[in-house]
Amino acid sequence: MRRARLIASSALVAFLSNSMAMGQVPPAQRPELNASEAARVESPPATALAPATRWVVFTPDRPDAQLEFRGVALPDGTWKKEWIPVCIGPCAGPVPLGQPYRVGGPGLDKSRHFEIGPGATPLHLEAKTGSSLVRGLGIGATVLGSIAVPVGLFLAATANPCDDHTDPADPCDKHDTGTTVGLLTAGLGVATLVTGIVLLVRSQTDVTIDEPRDAPR
Repeated sequence: MRRARLIASSALVAFLSNSMAMGQVPPAQRPELNASEAARVESPPATALAPATRWVVFTPDRPDAQLEFRGVALPDGTWKKEWIPVCIGPCAGPVPLGQPYRVGGPGLDKSRHFEIGPGATPLHLEAKTGSSLVRGLGIGATVLGSIAVPVGLFLAATANPCDDHTDPADPCDKHDTGTTVGLLTAGLGVATLVTGIVLLVRSQTDVTIDEPRDAPR
């Protein structure tokens, strides 16, 4: 009787062990991927297209002049539009299209904005640069001369020259001196104004764009 109980207990333990093993179904394993398939899964295909470019030959008259374009940059942690240097001094290479360009640099006057259009041949850019310091002097001289001319004319007009002056209490030499000062101020104003205009013209940065013609067939 005791032996029969022992056999029955052993059979129950075996049955329960098989039932638990059958209830724990192992998870399905993913098939191993080769290197190319893994790269396609982890890195989705890029959809951005490369920007259109054109070959440019930049020849400024100063080695510190630089070609710049207006683009988006991240200088201080925030995206914003600013002028980004493309190259400094004489250089040649492809540049992106569809952006405004200019020629500038440290201590140089900034040129007017221009665009670079598409083309199969290299585009030649020649830059005649000017000084920003000279331009600042030109602006100051122009403003000063523009103020001095009307002020001098006003002083000369209100001096009342003594052609027929007969008042002994108001001597004529005072009026003649006022006229002289007014005319002198106006004359200096004209000279300063002309000097300022000349400085402005000579300090400008001019860019010459040479579009090569197609070679004759």
